[in-house]
Amino acid sequence: MQWGLQNLPDAVVVRIFGLPDHSLGEMFEKAAERAMSLNNRKVLVDFSDVESIGPMGLTLCAYGLYHLQGLGIPVALIQPPASLLPILSMHGIKEFPVVFSHECDARAIN
Repeated sequence: MQWGLQNLPDAVVVRIFGLPDHSLGEMFEKAAERAMSLNNRKVLVDFSDVESIGPMGLTLCAYGLYHLQGLGIPVALIQPPASLLPILSMHGIKEFPVVFSHECDARAIN
């Protein structure tokens, strides 16, 4: 798996490539640090280049999203795998992240 962070004027975009693995934890931590250092900009997690995601990846994504939400950082998901949404419910996500099909749509959220 590879991932990258991109600073936009209004958001931190996290792009995930390939097959998500244990490095998702580090990715979410870096995204949180970046968003906090930039005054709680929203975080857009882009799954559009993810090939597939297994149970471990789904669980790590859920915990990472829960962590961002707990820090008060707005989160939106771009093309998340359908299997992620039920996992979010099981892991106590209070507010479901907004889901978009393209990055340009996601950048419009507050």
